[in-house]
Amino acid sequence: MSGCDILFIIPSNAENRVEQVVNYVRAAVRDRVKFILLLSLVQPTSAAGKQSLFARQFQDMETLVSESGIPCAFLRSSFFMQSLLSHYREIRDYCTISLPIGRGTTAPVDVKDVARAACAILVDPAMHAFKAYDLMGPQVLSGDDLAAAASRALGRRITFRACDPNEFIQVYRDHGVPEWLARGFFEILDLHATGGMGSGEEVGFFMHLTGHEPTTVETFFRACADLLAPTTTAGGREYHEPRVPGAYRGRGVPSKGYEALEQGEELYQLLRELVTDKQRVLQAKYDLLREEEANLDRMIDLFERWEHSISTSSTRFGVGGAYSRDDSAYIGGGDSDCDYNYGTEGRRWRGKSGRGSRRRRSSYVVDY
Repeated sequence: MSGCDILFIIPSNAENRVEQVVNYVRAAVRDRVKFILLLSLVQPTSAAGKQSLFARQFQDMETLVSESGIPCAFLRSSFFMQSLLSHYREIRDYCTISLPIGRGTTAPVDVKDVARAACAILVDPAMHAFKAYDLMGPQVLSGDDLAAAASRALGRRITFRACDPNEFIQVYRDHGVPEWLARGFFEILDLHATGGMGSGEEVGFFMHLTGHEPTTVETFFRACADLLAPTTTAGGREYHEPRVPGAYRGRGVPSKGYEALEQGEELYQLLRELVTDKQRVLQAKYDLLREEEANLDRMIDLFERWEHSISTSSTRFGVGGAYSRDDSAYIGGGDSDCDYNYGTEGRRWRGKSGRGSRRRRSSYVVDY
């Protein structure tokens, strides 16, 4: 970290991320960094919320940075809008969005807005030293509000479905997220839902800090319209699975049946990608063959021009020498010589071997 004046710490998703921040802070103190900005989490207000995993982790990080003695600032973010894309298959295929917030509310923020706020702080760190900013989305939304915003953005009806914590966690685990991290995401949403987080103060702060309007959920969904567009069959008709993922379970169908459908869809997407890759390889080979064909055509053209120039010349030639015009003498010498004869029956090539003007050990004629 030598030569670094400003350190922006974005905690990783590793389970030991507090220890990682400890190492960052120690290095910053050692190399005399002048300012630290820590991306943190909006702090819950309830006693129970303060005991949640994420709340404890980020509180420990803030304490470490504060006690370093280095001027610092904290940018505390709420639930990211991009986390909603973990539900993209459900939105795309079922036209539903399932979150464990019940009748509560949340104020998700776009990661791009977090980046804009961080840049504004880092441009003038002295102005923001020893301050903490809570950054939340511009709208406090219920589950139905989120679905309505998605409906307007995508041009089709999206409905909200309250789900239990285990189902929500499983969605993230299916995307390769470790269980402890998935449970942390649930805790954050649950805290938002029970605390009704978000206010106009955060919106005004963001506009004053960056000069930009904060991103709404509707704008975010509109930017992701291609990802969330319905899949189609080969015939071009829209294809939707049953609207509610739990429909099979409600009818007594084992959950494995739904999982089989999910696996079948994943297999279809994989095969589709493989076919696309194969087509690209074949097209590349075809283009290469066309290029080689063009090169060969140019070589044939050059050879025919050279052949034509030889046919119009009266000088016969050999390897290392040449015949005189009246064929009475051979100048130079080599192990072989040849001459071209062009007649009405086609081209004939005569080769001779031997050294000297008139000595011939063998001669041969080849028609071609």
